[in-house]
Amino acid sequence: AGRPGTALAWGPVGGTGYVARSGMGPAMTGRGLELLTPAEVLATADRLLAAGTDVAGAGRYRWGAARHLLPALATPRFAPLAPSSSTASPDARNELLSTLADLPADEAIGRITETIARLLAGVLQTDPAGLDPTRNVTDFGLDSLLGMQFLVQTRDLFDIRLGPADLATGRTLAHFARLIHQRLELNAGT
Repeated sequence: AGRPGTALAWGPVGGTGYVARSGMGPAMTGRGLELLTPAEVLATADRLLAAGTDVAGAGRYRWGAARHLLPALATPRFAPLAPSSSTASPDARNELLSTLADLPADEAIGRITETIARLLAGVLQTDPAGLDPTRNVTDFGLDSLLGMQFLVQTRDLFDIRLGPADLATGRTLAHFARLIHQRLELNAGT
């Protein structure tokens, strides 16, 4: 009694517990709630406890997909966590991916380049027409925080895995579009 405590709220954990026992992992992931590994949970708990954190939550979320499962994410209270620009609906994503699959590779890459230029322009609060797809994205003023915002929005829209290394030094929008096209495995048979 009288001793401090720490309250931790976890996103879904894979490999153990209720999610694993009930086989809900794929359903959670499909709804934008990525599974944490038990090792990630323990390491995060260690850091939070060592820092003396009173209350914290930890999870890995694809906000665009999760917004359709949790409508409260569209409220002002959650705006810092789930920006309105991450609202790619599953139907819009499926339509985009279907369109890209029907295009020849060079046209699909061009469409991806235009799409990610619009995303980057939104992050940078600028006009997409001013973003040369052959210039290094860091030349536009993209720092690590804005880079992560761009990566999350791109990942949510195309539903592919992307990490900070994918946006490493020397990357252009054109290069990034080819990477996305490759990861989508479009026109694999042509």
